[in-house]
Amino acid sequence: MDDEFDAIDKLADIEKLEDGSSENIKRLLELSHDADDEVRCRAIEAFENFEPTDAILSRVREGINDEDEIVRAMSIELLGDWVDVDSIDNLYRAFGDVSDIVRAAALTSLGQMGRKDVAGVLEGKYPLFEGIEKVSAAMALYSLGEKQYLGDLLSFLEDDYYLIRCRTANLLCSFVDDPDKAKVIEKMESVLALEKTEAAASSLSEAIADLSGEEEDDDEDAYP
Repeated sequence: MDDEFDAIDKLADIEKLEDGSSENIKRLLELSHDADDEVRCRAIEAFENFEPTDAILSRVREGINDEDEIVRAMSIELLGDWVDVDSIDNLYRAFGDVSDIVRAAALTSLGQMGRKDVAGVLEGKYPLFEGIEKVSAAMALYSLGEKQYLGDLLSFLEDDYYLIRCRTANLLCSFVDDPDKAKVIEKMESVLALEKTEAAASSLSEAIADLSGEEEDDDEDAYP
């Protein structure tokens, strides 16, 4: 019980460490090594609000080998957001991870690297991928300039497995190029009309609202 309360206190501390002061970074680095999986994950996630210093980059790269799959996936996603091309080999190694969540995160992050050689590797492996990995690989290839993979992504919105539909909607919302937004929104609206799973319907609705800017419009209407 004491450990549970200790973790709650540490999670509350993390929420307060928002500015980039050296003391806050030092504290987050300490918490990122905590014995509690959630504390480590939340501390590493908090690094997204900071410029990636050498110390932060080193810790996040180390997180790829964490015992917890969510920590590994979070670390990989941050390296993608930071376009850390020096971590490309580590992302390739993550293909062998036991967790499909981690493998999918590695594929998405590789798509953010802007490297044509990465596109070549992923195209060669693409027929071997399945499930959320195939969705992530298609998104990565599309992000790397292989626009023909948008067709595959749109087809995944009608996959039999609802988690695939959710994953596809979330990735398209985050990474689709502006010229393709109208096409994506139209497809999402058509599949949403037939969607019977609450989780997938929620993912689709949120993605449509975000891509079409409805949230911003609502704010403007609320505050004329």
